[in-house]
Amino acid sequence: MACPGIWRAIVVGALALSVVTASPPPASACACAAGGPNIDLAFVGRVVAVVEGRWVQRRLRRNNRPFDSSVALVAVDNFRPGPWRPFYTVVGGTSDCAISFVPGATYLIYAQERGYGPLDTSVCLGTRQMDIAPE
Repeated sequence: MACPGIWRAIVVGALALSVVTASPPPASACACAAGGPNIDLAFVGRVVAVVEGRWVQRRLRRNNRPFDSSVALVAVDNFRPGPWRPFYTVVGGTSDCAISFVPGATYLIYAQERGYGPLDTSVCLGTRQMDIAPE
C-alpha cells in the first residue's frame, strides 16, 4: 500500500492540473480584435512634443474619441509604407490600448489615416516605444 503522502501529492497534482486546463487564458486589459484593422502607414519617428489637457480631451471627445487624451507631434526618422511627410500628429492617451507618447522617445508607429486629423494608433496595431527618452 502506498504512503498517504504520495496519494496526497497525486491528488493535489491532479487538482492543480484540472484547474490549469479548465481555466480560460487570462484576458489583458486591452482586448485587441483578432487581426486588427488595416494599416495605412508605418514609420519610425521621434516625438517632438505632446499636447494634452482638458482642451485637447474636449476636442477629441467631440470627434468620437472619448478615451484619448493627448496629441503627439512626431518627426519621421525612417519611413515604411504610406505617403511620406516629415511630421505627423498622432493621437495618444492613457487608456489601456492607447500609447502614452513621451517627448524625445522614438516609436515604431503603425497607424490609420482618417483624412480629417491626427493619425489613429494603439498597441493593438503594434505601435510601440523603441527606446527611452533622453533626459
